[in-house]
Amino acid sequence: MKKHKRAFTVIESLVTLVIAALMLFALFGVYDRCRKVYNSITAKIESSLLPGDICQRIAEDIDRIAVPGSDAKMEISSSFAGGFPTSRLRISREFLDKKGKPEVLEEVIWQASIDLASKRMMLWRSHAGLIWEDRLLDEEERRDWTSSRRVFVPVCSGLTYFKVQVPKFPEYTPAGTSVYSNNTNANVQGYTAPRRGIRPSNNMQTLAMEGAQEEITYQDQWPGPGLPPAVTISVSFAEPVDSGEGGLEVPDELKTMRTIVTDHTKNITFQYVSPYDANDANSIKDANSTDRKRDGAAENDSATRQGGSTGTTPGMTNGSTDDTQNARPSFRSRRPKRR
Repeated sequence: MKKHKRAFTVIESLVTLVIAALMLFALFGVYDRCRKVYNSITAKIESSLLPGDICQRIAEDIDRIAVPGSDAKMEISSSFAGGFPTSRLRISREFLDKKGKPEVLEEVIWQASIDLASKRMMLWRSHAGLIWEDRLLDEEERRDWTSSRRVFVPVCSGLTYFKVQVPKFPEYTPAGTSVYSNNTNANVQGYTAPRRGIRPSNNMQTLAMEGAQEEITYQDQWPGPGLPPAVTISVSFAEPVDSGEGGLEVPDELKTMRTIVTDHTKNITFQYVSPYDANDANSIKDANSTDRKRDGAAENDSATRQGGSTGTTPGMTNGSTDDTQNARPSFRSRRPKRR
């Protein structure tokens, strides 16, 4: 009689299945933990480096195209894409051909649109005109620079805030005029209140001055023509919150903001701080400074005036002298006598 080979029992099969399930569950837990750590590290790096790179690239486009005296144009428009604040920046430079018709020499467009896959915004950049960035394109495609076709290249995704605005700086009083302030030097000719700090708010920044506060407002639209005095770019990848007005908003402390001046040759009136402020808590007094020596000399003069006339002591006439004051100590050492 043949013996049958022994197979796995039901209990052994169940134990093997349970062990395999536990191992798979542990592996999936490790994978999920690694994925969360990777996402957190990537988000931390992108939140600090990527917004700065975007602002730097836009600043390079503005400095290259919007050259003073080149009749460059800039158009800024703002809107909402899926509840996220977004803007569109167009920088162009034109020239006249033989027939006097304006043609585009170089044009760059920055804009952001909603990404349905990630539920966030994606940043796009377009470059067109006679000056090409990519030298590897076909000659036929490079000759067709007069066409109105524009190719948008994705720069990055995951944006929650992209805003291009035109700042309106307060009008500072030029040098040579008096300024109202709580400081005692306010009525001095040529004194200007120094700037103390910038405090950001939702739609503006407040300049805290001595005795007054001046606000920097932002303009969301710039239809042109011409160039604005400066452009402020705000980029953020942070998690947005409900603004309460039907849209999403990112806190100011999580935004990366950069102000780019379009005309670098414009004269700027600098604000000079007064040389000495008695109420300044951060002032540093140097013991070797000339001001400190002058203060010490003034104190000695005042003490001399209180004591009486120069060269006399209280209770003595001008002709009398004090022997104790005129006596000079002897610093000559006495040698012992030889015996």
